Amino acid sequence: YGLKVVLKFLDEVNDGMTKPSSTNRMVRRLLNWLQCINDLLHLEPIDTIVHGLFWWVTLCLVLPFFGSFVISAMTLMRLFRMLYRAVYLQQPLEEPIKNPSLSSRELALVITGCDSGFGRDLVVECSASNKYRVFAGCFKQESLSYFEEMENVTALVVDVTKDEDVSNLAKIVFDWVSYSTADCDEHDGETKHQESHQQNRPVRYIHALVNNAGSGTSGLVDWLGMDDYKKDMDVNCFGQIRIVKAFLPFLKRQASPSCAANKSNKEESYIDARIINMISVAGIVPLIGCTPYSSSKFAAEAFSNSLRLELRDFNIQVVTLNPSFHQTPLVENLVDNTWKMWNTLPSSIKEEYGQEYFNNNIVKSLSVLDISTWRSFNAVNDVFKAIDLRRPRRRYLSGMDSKYVFSVHRLLPDW
Repeated sequence: YGLKVVLKFLDEVNDGMTKPSSTNRMVRRLLNWLQCINDLLHLEPIDTIVHGLFWWVTLCLVLPFFGSFVISAMTLMRLFRMLYRAVYLQQPLEEPIKNPSLSSRELALVITGCDSGFGRDLVVECSASNKYRVFAGCFKQESLSYFEEMENVTALVVDVTKDEDVSNLAKIVFDWVSYSTADCDEHDGETKHQESHQQNRPVRYIHALVNNAGSGTSGLVDWLGMDDYKKDMDVNCFGQIRIVKAFLPFLKRQASPSCAANKSNKEESYIDARIINMISVAGIVPLIGCTPYSSSKFAAEAFSNSLRLELRDFNIQVVTLNPSFHQTPLVENLVDNTWKMWNTLPSSIKEEYGQEYFNNNIVKSLSVLDISTWRSFNAVNDVFKAIDLRRPRRRYLSGMDSKYVFSVHRLLPDW
């Protein structure tokens, strides 16, 4: 809504610049005033005074009254919906996706990074729910054997940094969907309908993309090379973009009423699809000693937020997850990887920092992870909620510190 207001204002300004001279002069005068005010706000001590007054009014006057009212209203509304469903309807507190088998539908999940950690645990939970067909992308060939006994899981090797692997994943998923679904030709705009051999087959849709594949490199800036930054950026950010771009045209078509898939099967457009991007608390609060990881997660966070705005009118939800440190291989190997990094540094760099600096600042800060890593099932449950709820939250913060420390830290002003 705010974006629409701004666009409307800009349209009025543009109209004013082309209208008769009186209106034109008024608009130009307003713009000149705004330019002068902007210039003044960048001069000292005006900048310091106004910055302090703005945040004093915001934190001391606006938030205690207006903020408390809004937060209380939203909390009460959410609790009322939960109580209504639990007491009156005798249903779960939050509305889940309707079981596809009850509506002659089959829903697919595409999950990357399933070798271990969150990804593997999530595949197990989704498989156990018996609601979804899961396509699990693993980085290593030997990881595929873990899913052999799961009948509703198709595991395959997917390196999200390789276009050919992502294209192969998309083809396999599209082939699974297309046995009973027409496709909309995106090249010439013509609609083609593939008749199903069995009319009683359920209609298939892609329900969710879960971008879970991740890479984490630790170390200070001048300890690392450009390849370290490229590696994390290619997996954590460009990998998510590559997956989204491979599936986005299909997600948009299946959500469109004009698509022949929906017409031929006499189904309404599928408006419950969602894209779920695993970010990190490192994507909202910078962390020392892991700049490649944090930089890539900030980029992925920005991509996800922009994507959410772009897909709002297509009825495709975008959900981000920002877990703090949990018991996963990525976190558990962080200390060992940092020691390996230190041991391979040139002697000149080691002498510049010194062993004492490394022990007191790097090792001690990482040792906190031994007591501040949370059980991973809570983060996995949050991802499953993002998949399984009809109206998931836009953001899930997993971990007590992520919910109540880092989330507040990012809202405070910078000085």
